[in-house]
Amino acid sequence: MGNVKADRLAKDATAEGAAVAAASMATAVPLSIAKSTARSMAIKPDYDAFAASETGQFTRRIDKALPGKHTLSLYNGLRRSEAAILSQLRTGRARINKYLAKIGAAESELCEHCHQIESIPHLLFTCRKWEPYRTDMRAEHGSRYGDLSYALGGYSDAIRDGERAKWKPDLKAVRATIEFVLATKRLDYVPGGGMETSEVVADDS
Repeated sequence: MGNVKADRLAKDATAEGAAVAAASMATAVPLSIAKSTARSMAIKPDYDAFAASETGQFTRRIDKALPGKHTLSLYNGLRRSEAAILSQLRTGRARINKYLAKIGAAESELCEHCHQIESIPHLLFTCRKWEPYRTDMRAEHGSRYGDLSYALGGYSDAIRDGERAKWKPDLKAVRATIEFVLATKRLDYVPGGGMETSEVVADDS
């Protein structure tokens, strides 16, 4: 309907004898001013509301440099599947029992193998089921192995990461974390069945 109306108005305006009102110079605005006004009125994220939420609190505990431009470097260059993994790990909204139990998608928040709460740190560092998969991640993380902030590209403090203004996340360490999670397939979605778990157990014999 919009196209039809526009077409009709255009034809009416170009018809012989049509009176077309000239644009008022009093209301004309330079393009540069219009763009500047648009930028100043742009909707910006409500960081205070985010920080007050449970997800925001979890994310800020991982990364005290938020909000910051470094998050772009974390996600740039990642495939969609890798970015999805990192997002889950950094927000806590992941397909692990702690979160699934909270939203009613799992009966218990406990890890079925260790009988401890299956949290992000548990998945990455302590669950005994995934120990055979941690070799490369452990080597890449070095002395920072077990540091959740470092593993997920977050800023901890000046003692461990130096001056915040000069700090950059260790992208190799973050990628090693993602590759570990992908190898376990713990966060893989299986239609109608939740997560894939039993098929990826390493042979303990």
